[in-house]
Amino acid sequence: TPFYTALPGSGQSLDNRALSGALAHQTPPALTTQAAVCVCPARAGSMPITLLEAMSLRKAIICTEVGGVNEWLEDQKNALLVPSDNPAALARAIARLILEPDLVETLAREARRTFLEPLKLDVFGEAFAGVIQKTISLVRAAPPLGN
Repeated sequence: TPFYTALPGSGQSLDNRALSGALAHQTPPALTTQAAVCVCPARAGSMPITLLEAMSLRKAIICTEVGGVNEWLEDQKNALLVPSDNPAALARAIARLILEPDLVETLAREARRTFLEPLKLDVFGEAFAGVIQKTISLVRAAPPLGN
């Protein structure tokens, strides 16, 4: 596409960018560990797995507000969220993280914290106990079988 062919020349002055083209399936995770920021400009979808991977690896995140993103990420707290199909907003978010390295660290720390929170034993235990209690209540309230 014209956009893709114009990309290599547009960022020549940047020493920390790479345009790789198609990658083998095992390559992106290795590259993600090297990055400080994950940019996910999705147009649609539920919750891009890329975001969960970035959160688990303690990466700052810039992404579009699509699908279930807002269930995990909050703008300015653990990510920078931008409207879908808004390249100007995406560019501003990227520029902001280039200019504010402390914000990169804050967003990365909070993204990791958000990822780990539901996995904490006490949080998981409380949620699991709630499911068990609800199941017991439903069983007790149900009419006996065979009637």
